[in-house]
Amino acid sequence: MKIKKILIAAVFAMFSSANVNAIEMPSLDGFSMGVSGTGWDFGDAKGSETTSSETRTETIQAILGSVFVEYDLGPMSVGVDFVPYKLESETSENNQNSPLLTDSGRTLVQADIKQHTTAYVVVPVIDTGLFVRAAIMDAKLITNETMATNSQYGNADLEGFAVTVGYEIDTGTGVTIRAEAGHAEYDDISITGTGGDDDANTVSLTGLDGPTAKLSIVKSF
Repeated sequence: MKIKKILIAAVFAMFSSANVNAIEMPSLDGFSMGVSGTGWDFGDAKGSETTSSETRTETIQAILGSVFVEYDLGPMSVGVDFVPYKLESETSENNQNSPLLTDSGRTLVQADIKQHTTAYVVVPVIDTGLFVRAAIMDAKLITNETMATNSQYGNADLEGFAVTVGYEIDTGTGVTIRAEAGHAEYDDISITGTGGDDDANTVSLTGLDGPTAKLSIVKSF
């Protein structure tokens, strides 16, 4: 009886080992992932409304944290970078006087930027540590407003591009540190209010371009 139990255990162990060996884990060769911090400085950003003759010019400075996945194709790498949280603007208040207004002329507008995604290509300068990155960016601009005219601005896509030059340091542990700087630019945005007492209200945002810098930590597999 002991011999039979030993044989059964041995056969079970053999099949268990065979099943484990038959399951091949997908290869991560060529893949890398990491975290980044990116800063922008848009010194000539302008915002305006058709309900007001005033055009405000503001310096927009922001630092974003993001995660990314990258794949090495040999002469270049391709990757996707994602900001896993939303950016919230300050609330803008505007008091207007018009016979169309139904809420004491008080308008509140606030916006969120969500799903900021960047697709990019990194081209290294061979054996120098230098590289060039070209990227296209896309995000969702979500407006949250209380309009005196009962209209709504709605949402819009925020699209842009960036070109940077950088230098990377290989720590010899499978981790690389990158630093880069360059230029980033987003398309101008114009959103017209709809569904209220006055459909002519329009907000515009222009001048979203300027220097950008990025610091990344990359883990290669």
